[in-house]
Amino acid sequence: MPIRYYVMVAFLLAVMVAANLPNLAGQSPTVDEYAQVPAGYSYLLKRDFRLYPKTPPLIKIICALPLTAVKLNFPLIDWLDAKGAWGPWYFADKFAAANQDKILRVYAFARAMNILLGVILGLVVFLWASKLYGHRAGLVALAFTATSPTILAHAGVATVDVGFTLFFVLALFTFWRCFDLAVLARLIVAGVIFGAAQLSKFTAVLLAPFLIIISLAMLVRNIVAWKKIISRPKAPLRRILFDEAICVLIIFAVGLVTIHAGYFFRYGVSSLNGTVGASRKMQALSKSVMARVPILLPAEYLQGMDLQLADAERGEFPNYLNGKWRRKGAWYYFLEAMSLKETVPALIYILLGMGFGAYRLRGMSQYRGERDKVPAWPFVHLPALLFLIVISLSGNLQLGIRYALPLLPLAFIAASGALFRKKYYKVILVGNGEAKLSLVQSLSPDDRKKVMGFIEWFVLPVLIFGLFVWQCVEVIRVEPHYLSYFNQIAGGVGGGPRYLLDSNVDWGQDLPALAKKMKEKDIKEIGLIYFGHADPSWYGIKWHLPTDEDRYVAVSVNFLKGYPYSLTYLGPWKIRPPMITDPEYLQIRNMAIYLDQKIPIDRAGGSINIYELSSPSGENRQ
Repeated sequence: MPIRYYVMVAFLLAVMVAANLPNLAGQSPTVDEYAQVPAGYSYLLKRDFRLYPKTPPLIKIICALPLTAVKLNFPLIDWLDAKGAWGPWYFADKFAAANQDKILRVYAFARAMNILLGVILGLVVFLWASKLYGHRAGLVALAFTATSPTILAHAGVATVDVGFTLFFVLALFTFWRCFDLAVLARLIVAGVIFGAAQLSKFTAVLLAPFLIIISLAMLVRNIVAWKKIISRPKAPLRRILFDEAICVLIIFAVGLVTIHAGYFFRYGVSSLNGTVGASRKMQALSKSVMARVPILLPAEYLQGMDLQLADAERGEFPNYLNGKWRRKGAWYYFLEAMSLKETVPALIYILLGMGFGAYRLRGMSQYRGERDKVPAWPFVHLPALLFLIVISLSGNLQLGIRYALPLLPLAFIAASGALFRKKYYKVILVGNGEAKLSLVQSLSPDDRKKVMGFIEWFVLPVLIFGLFVWQCVEVIRVEPHYLSYFNQIAGGVGGGPRYLLDSNVDWGQDLPALAKKMKEKDIKEIGLIYFGHADPSWYGIKWHLPTDEDRYVAVSVNFLKGYPYSLTYLGPWKIRPPMITDPEYLQIRNMAIYLDQKIPIDRAGGSINIYELSSPSGENRQ
C-alpha cells in the first residue's frame, strides 16, 4: 500500500479521536453508562458477574481496565444488595458516593477505552473494504465511518454498542478470510472473535445462524459459478459440505471456549432447568426436552440472555415514534431512525452505492471484482439485510438507533464496493468453448465505456469528496453533542424529538452543557427535571425541583414528552428509586408536559431545554 494511504488512514483515525476528546469529561454519564462502568469494575475486582447481567461482560471489562490503576473505594456493604432490576444503579450510586473526588475521572478513563474500540472499528472497515475493492474504496468507507455522528456518539460513551459493532463486523471479516484460505490459524482467530462478539451483546447470537446461512450461500454461489466456468475443477458436493461444516464447527467450538474465558472459567456446564424462566421463550424451552440436555454455555450467560429476552418481549420501557408512545415495536422503526439520525450526505453515499451496485448487476455480469473467488455479498450485504429484518420484526425494545449500529459500517463497506473498483476480471472464451477469467489491467475505450464511463471515472469521485466535506461540516456544526444529532430531514436537533426520543436524543448526557448555559446567563440556581442518574452537583449546578415561582426551569427532553422514568438524582433511595409517575411527583410531570408546548429560551446540548417562566419584574413569560 502506498505511503499516502497510511498517512490518510492515520489522519482520519486521529480525527475520530479528536472529535470525541471533548466528551471524555464534557458529557455527564449516560443512563446505561452510569451503571455499566461500576459493574465492569466489580467483574475485575470480584470475578463475580451477577451485577448488570443483561449485557455480557466483555465491553464493560474493557472499559473498566484503566480503573484498576486508580485507587478506588469499593462499597462492600452494598455489594449486590437486592434491588431487583434497579440493583446496578443502586450500586452505582453507592460507588459514586464512595469515590466522589474521582468519579469524573472514572468515567473519562472508561470512555477513553471505548473511543479506542471505535478507532479499531474504523481500521477494520478500512482493511476489509481495501481487500475487497482497493485502497480508495477502503479510504472512503473509513472516512464516512470516522465522521458518522451516530458512531461518534456511541464511541464517546462507555456503553457496549460500539464494542459489539466492532466484534460483529470483525467476526464477519474473519469468517470471510477463512473462505479465502481455511487454515487452522484463521479458523481459531475467527472462533475467538465470534466468541468475543457473544461476550459483547446478546444480539450477537444472531451470528451463529448467519454463519450457517453464509456458508450455504457460498455453496450455492460456487455451484452456479462452476456452471459458467467449464475449465475449473469441481470438488464433490459432499466434500465441500463436509469441509464447510468442519470449519463452522471449529469456529463455534473455539467461540464457546472464548465465552467461558470471558467469565474467567468460573461456571461449568449448565442446563435450562432451574437456570432460566424470566422470558416466555426460555420458559418454553425449559419445559421441552431441551431442559434435560446439558447446555455448554455458562449459567450467568444464559440467565443474562433470559432477562434480556424478557425485556424485549414485554418492552422494558415504552417506545416513542412519531409523537406516540407504544409498548410494541414498529417494523419500520430502525429504517426511520437511520433516515433521520444519519447525515444526509452519508445517506446519499449509501443510496448511490446501492444504485451503482444494481446497475452493475444488471448489465455488467461479465466483469468480476478484484476478490472474485470470495465475493462480498454473502459476508457484507446478506448479513446486513438479515440483521435489519430480525431486529425490525422481533422484540419490543426500540429505544435508539444504537440497536442497529452494525448496519452503518457494513453499509459503508458495501457502498464503497459499488462505487470503486480497482481491477476487473473479464470472462473470455478459449479453445473448445471453455471459459476462464482474464484480468483486465488497462481497460480499452470500449471496455471503459461498458464498465465505468466518464461519470464513474471523474464525476463520481468529485461528488463523493463533496459529500464527505458536507458530512464534516455536519459533524463540526453539532460537535460535541453527537447523541442528539438529527439531519435536515428531521429538522435538525430541535426537530428530532418530534420523531424519536430516548438514547436518540436524551440519555442524561448534558449536565455539563447546562452548567455552561447557567454561567452564560448568570443563573445561580435553577429548577431542574433531569432524565439521568448523575448528580448535578458534580458539575457545580445548584438546583431544586421546580415550582411556579421559579424564573428559570430546565427540563430534559424525554420528560417534556411524558417519559415515565426514575428521579434517582434526587438523592439516596432504599427499596426502589422515586419515579416521575409517583403521586408526589405528578405535579412536576405535568409541568414538564405543559412546558413542551412553550418555546424555550435556550437549549443545553441537545437534550435539556431551558425555559424562562417570569421576567425580572415578576411578569409571567408563559
